Amino acid sequence: MPNNDKRVIKSIGTAFDIVEIVRQRDGIRLNELADAMEKSPSTLHQYLQTLLQSEFLVKVGQEYHLSYRFLDYGEYARQRNPLFEIASSKVDHLADSTGERAQFVVPEHQQVVVLHTVVGDQAVKAGVRTGQRLPMHATAAGKAMLAHYSHSHVEEILESRGLTKITEHTITDEEELFETLERVRETGVAFNDQEDTSGLRAIGCAIQDSDGIPVGALSVSGPSHRLEQEDFEQEIIDRLKGTTNEIELRFQYD
Repeated sequence: MPNNDKRVIKSIGTAFDIVEIVRQRDGIRLNELADAMEKSPSTLHQYLQTLLQSEFLVKVGQEYHLSYRFLDYGEYARQRNPLFEIASSKVDHLADSTGERAQFVVPEHQQVVVLHTVVGDQAVKAGVRTGQRLPMHATAAGKAMLAHYSHSHVEEILESRGLTKITEHTITDEEELFETLERVRETGVAFNDQEDTSGLRAIGCAIQDSDGIPVGALSVSGPSHRLEQEDFEQEIIDRLKGTTNEIELRFQYD
């Protein structure tokens, strides 16, 4: 997590590092955690006991896992966004009408956060999950939002987050990215051509508020061979543009 602010409480940072490692490992033993964090088991045991007593972790046998308490916090965070209620039913309809996976995402901490995703009857089941954070430069929804930021704002994001290479198709050149964002502004639609997952393609449109600031985005993703078909691609683009326009009108005037 990028953080250049020296005014941080290290113990809190350590606690969240533990939480993240437990999530990544899908459960972990004390000694494994000590190896991963290069800290003594006795020190980490105190952290684990604190997280257990606070009910943020559970212990199953000798392994520590995240508790369902995070589900409560996550759902609260999702529901407080007024766009969620408006967009969720539209995402359901996109997935049903295209047969592919549809997503509603929002920007947070210079990343894309998936608030709602639905799998259509032809969609690839693997991939995005609710709550997942993704890099803006490698996703259709992320690029759709980046295109409506100022040049200086995009540069700030790139300086902080970089242009991490995820697949061989990921844009890692800053000049190429800015050229891509210019095309997105002209056409109103962004593409992810196997840039975060090999074999998958996505099409995205930004949702803007009354001031033209992107507050979210919709995207549809599926196997490259299907989404590259010209007629189907245009159908998805038309559906995305129409749906984002409906959401914007409801968000701005309801």
